[in-house]
Amino acid sequence: MTGWPSFPALAAATPSAGTLVGDQQHWGHGWVAGHDGWRPVRFETRQRCNGFGMEYRNLFAAVYASNGVVWLQTGSRAWDTSAINRVVQRYEGVRTSCYELHLANGETALVKLRMPMAVVMHRLVDPTYDEIDSWSDDVMKMFPYVASDGWTATDEDEDVQSWARRVLALWTSGVKHGR
Repeated sequence: MTGWPSFPALAAATPSAGTLVGDQQHWGHGWVAGHDGWRPVRFETRQRCNGFGMEYRNLFAAVYASNGVVWLQTGSRAWDTSAINRVVQRYEGVRTSCYELHLANGETALVKLRMPMAVVMHRLVDPTYDEIDSWSDDVMKMFPYVASDGWTATDEDEDVQSWARRVLALWTSGVKHGR
C-alpha cells in the first residue's frame, strides 16, 4: 500500500508473527507483525486485531497483546505493561504530547509523540475538538493515566497492570477492526 510505512521489529520484544495492530485513525487498516517487523495491511471483513497503533511523525507507537503480554511500543523501545506502574501526561499541545512512565524498577521513561499533520490541523480548525477527540489520536490514552492538569482518566482503583490484565484476553482473541 502506498503511503503506509513498514516498521522494524524490536529485538527485545518482537511480537509473534501474525500479530495484528489496528490503525487508530483508519478503520480497517493496520499492521501485521512478521519476522522482519511490521508491514501495512488492509483488514478483511470482520477481521480482528490484537491491539491498536498509530504512525506519528517519525515514530510508530502501538499497544498490543502478543505472547501472553500486553506491550507498549514506541519507536524502537518496548515495555511489558506489567512493568509500568503509572502513566503521567507531562504536557499536551496541538503538535506534541509527552508522557512519563513510572516503571516497577523505580526508573522512569519518557514517551514523546509528535502528532501527524492531519491531527494538528484537526486540533486547530475544529472548535469542538476536546479531550474525547484526543483519545482517537493519542495511543497513550488507552492506558489509565493522569493528565497534565491532574485529571484521572480512569477509575481510581485501576492501574496499568489491572488494565492490562483486563484487556489481555480480549486482545489475544482479537477485537473487530475490519470492515
